[in-house]
Amino acid sequence: MIEPTKEQIRELWGKCGLKEGTYGWMYDPAKPFNPIMPPIDLNNLFKYAIPKVREILGADELSKRLQGWLNDVIQCGLDPAESLFWVVWVALGGNKGRWLKKQNN
Repeated sequence: MIEPTKEQIRELWGKCGLKEGTYGWMYDPAKPFNPIMPPIDLNNLFKYAIPKVREILGADELSKRLQGWLNDVIQCGLDPAESLFWVVWVALGGNKGRWLKKQNN
């Protein structure tokens, strides 16, 4: 599986409501800016991205996609965080062409 680019990560976090400002990233309006972009890990994806996907697609569709993701992780030995990034990326309207082309090569 291909790693997401910094631009894709930045776009995904923006779609999830995180804001990038002069002093870094605002994860939570009640807290100060963090100077680094949140890493792509399961904690951050489930904290920030999955609720946004649920809001857009609904609980049933999210459940189907998470079941497919989990099956892929177990059966294919994929990196859980990286593969979940791509599930969220597609769900939030990201371009899947680049990822799919790399998958087939």
